[in-house]
Amino acid sequence: MLLDDVFRLQPSRKYLIVGVLLRLVFVPLFLFCNYQPKFEDGSKRILPVLIHNDWVFWIIGALMGITSGHFSSLAMMYCPR
Repeated sequence: MLLDDVFRLQPSRKYLIVGVLLRLVFVPLFLFCNYQPKFEDGSKRILPVLIHNDWVFWIIGALMGITSGHFSSLAMMYCPR
């Protein structure tokens, strides 16, 4: 079963850009996840950790991948018209 069969979320050609721009929300979500980088100079992260659960990080990553594939395939389907 394909995900498109379950969710019929296909914005028209006119509103596809809205979905693509809404994906920018993923960037701050990833920045506020519990990621502790090891810097060589001993500095620490600047942003606070607002999302402590690692499962939320994985769900955000999966949603970003799914929406990336969905919106890019829609853009390729709409392009020849």
